[in-house]
Amino acid sequence: MKKRQMNDIQNYLIKYNPKATIIDPADILNSNYNISAEWKNILSINSSEERLLQIFEVWEKYCNVELSKTISYLKEHCSHHNLINLGDRFSVLLYYSK
Repeated sequence: MKKRQMNDIQNYLIKYNPKATIIDPADILNSNYNISAEWKNILSINSSEERLLQIFEVWEKYCNVELSKTISYLKEHCSHHNLINLGDRFSVLLYYSK
């Protein structure tokens, strides 16, 4: 991702949560955060595209009944992702970028 685009995303996030920061998957893996083995495996994937596919697979595994249409839409329209540190938890930010 281009540095300018990363800064734009960071600035947008800060408007809504001043603690929000974009974090590299390696930073999570090399920390003392308590995350499941399943997510550790996903975060250890080097390819951003493959990591995104694995994220969708996890969501389908656990949320497909409630969120099947949402997941299908996201799979079709999202091409990028970032991991966001919100202080005491992490989130996945999905977006489309040309």
